[in-house]
Amino acid sequence: MKTINSINRNLIYISAGDREVFASYAINNLVDYFDVGIFYYGEDQKKIEKLAESASFFTVGKGTKFNSFKLLTQDTPEIFDRYDTIWLCDDDLIVVKGDLRAAPKILKKYNLKILSPAYSVWGRMSHNIMRPHLWNRVFRFVNFVEMGSPLFDSQALKSFLNVYDGSLDGQGIDWWYCNFMKCDSELVAGIVDSIVFKNPYERDKSDS
Repeated sequence: MKTINSINRNLIYISAGDREVFASYAINNLVDYFDVGIFYYGEDQKKIEKLAESASFFTVGKGTKFNSFKLLTQDTPEIFDRYDTIWLCDDDLIVVKGDLRAAPKILKKYNLKILSPAYSVWGRMSHNIMRPHLWNRVFRFVNFVEMGSPLFDSQALKSFLNVYDGSLDGQGIDWWYCNFMKCDSELVAGIVDSIVFKNPYERDKSDS
């Protein structure tokens, strides 16, 4: 991993493979407001070179975004002080609408611990709470945030990773952090309906 080139106060961290789309989108469109860190688990050497050149930091390995980020912060714990917010994102997300720069501002303004864009009904969605409420102007408080693209207050994420043991490699992590952050009893979690991601089905993904 190259030295973290920290410019902004907000980080997008993406676990990316050969068919990624969101890492490229973030690098091409969001580096004015976000640092972009990439954990690459694929084998496409051209993509590795391209993303590594443009990312704020880049590393290659195997594992999920939560497990890889936990390992990263064990080696560089100061990362939690570099950033106000940390956005852990899947690599296949497609921006349907909205300005992603608004999400960290909303999280900080309303003293939230965790936030997510809504998910388009035309893509994969594990929980109906993620469906966009188009009549909402800003965001809504919720008791659950799906794990595809949770944006965390950096200190809240630090606290969770101190108890997260890496034993889950996929399903269930969202229930764990929501329970840990008391999302069911405190107004600490939200979904931004003015920002919508599409999480595409496997059949809709490009093989290029």
